[in-house]
Amino acid sequence: ERWEDRGLGHYLMAYCYVALGEEDRVLKYVDRALKANPEKYVTRLKKDLRDEKNLFFTMKEHLGLKKLVRKYTARLSPAVWLEES
Repeated sequence: ERWEDRGLGHYLMAYCYVALGEEDRVLKYVDRALKANPEKYVTRLKKDLRDEKNLFFTMKEHLGLKKLVRKYTARLSPAVWLEES
């Protein structure tokens, strides 16, 4: 597995569980993706949460998901989280 691909499987599993409406599993797999590659998936998840055509958009107000994004955003360098503000 290449470094830039770390977490992709977890992110895709989370996406599948969004489609199935299984929020607990979504959070589990999003957490794993963010843990594996926070630089990539914090940015991608924030983008997906804003995109009305993306399934993650349906969870944009989910408190657990917001908490995970904040947790991993705080671990990133300021350059990453400032560009998303």
